[in-house]
Amino acid sequence: MSRYTALFLVLALSICAAASRAGEVSAPAVAEPSQDSAPAAVAPAPTASAAVPEAPAASPAAPTTALAAPEVKPVEKPAQAKPKEEPAKAPEEKPVEKPLQASAAKLQPVADSYQKAHDDFMAWLRSASEKLAAVEQKIADLKSKITENEAKITKLKVDSAPAPQARGLEAQTKGLWDQLKAEQDRRDRMSRALGRAAEQKVRELNESASGAVETASAQLR
Repeated sequence: MSRYTALFLVLALSICAAASRAGEVSAPAVAEPSQDSAPAAVAPAPTASAAVPEAPAASPAAPTTALAAPEVKPVEKPAQAKPKEEPAKAPEEKPVEKPLQASAAKLQPVADSYQKAHDDFMAWLRSASEKLAAVEQKIADLKSKITENEAKITKLKVDSAPAPQARGLEAQTKGLWDQLKAEQDRRDRMSRALGRAAEQKVRELNESASGAVETASAQLR
């Protein structure tokens, strides 16, 4: 390469460098915002409070005239017919017995004697029953009195009452026990006697009925 060519290249590079510097100087400077000039705050748009229109006051309801339900009258039940009063039943009449044949009729006194024996025996038995019932009642009264006295004696001893009071009741109770034993023995004797008396009573009634049979049968001979 010649010396001229090198000079030419140096010259060209110098020109290019100069032109480049000239372009940087001539470019308009971009103004940077200063710290003092802060951007103006954007005022918020006024928020128009959407005023909700007040609902008109409810007009007083017109009085509603409620239709009254028709009054339902209770259904009247038909009066129940009174039950017919049945006429009082007449006492049942015993069937009329046929009269006995003449020969059989002569033995009617025998049947009558047995009916009489039945009535006599029942009357005697009721009398004996009343006597035994009186003894039984006395026995029950004595047992009740003895129980009452023994309860009193026990209470006196628990309460540490004076000894003479308890001794008096004890003596009385001992007498009651003696009476109770006597009445129980009496009841047992009366029961045994009743059995023997019943045998004797039946014999007497049988004799009476037997006499009626002999008398009536004699008429048929």
